[in-house]
Amino acid sequence: MQIRFTWKEEYSVGVALIDEQHKHFFEIANLLYDTAASEVVSLDNALALAIEMNDYALYHLNTEEEYFRKFSYVDAALHTGAHNAYRTKMVEYLDAVRAGAGDMRALVRETADYSGNWLASHILVMDKNFASLFRDHGLR
Repeated sequence: MQIRFTWKEEYSVGVALIDEQHKHFFEIANLLYDTAASEVVSLDNALALAIEMNDYALYHLNTEEEYFRKFSYVDAALHTGAHNAYRTKMVEYLDAVRAGAGDMRALVRETADYSGNWLASHILVMDKNFASLFRDHGLR
């Protein structure tokens, strides 16, 4: 049975830009699940989706971090450390896919699991902490 990531209102930080980026992050994780469920998981397709997940995640995490600097977010170092742990894990997944060794279906599913579960937990545990600061600075 495939898990799908579904947006829930509890994930909202009350900042449209960040919420939309989080939704898209989940959509890419779901594309990875769709690929893992397909009959054939080619190296090219697995690599393209892993790159898309990585690139979008970097874009999103950088967006948050730019606002951390702009608004002097007190927990920026801790929060960025969590982002860096995700970045490191994604490099491991990309390297594994590029190497083409092992079960591509399992690797794609694992990338989806890790990314979607990481984001869901990260929003609820960490992102909620910056929400009021971002809103106080006029982000809606």
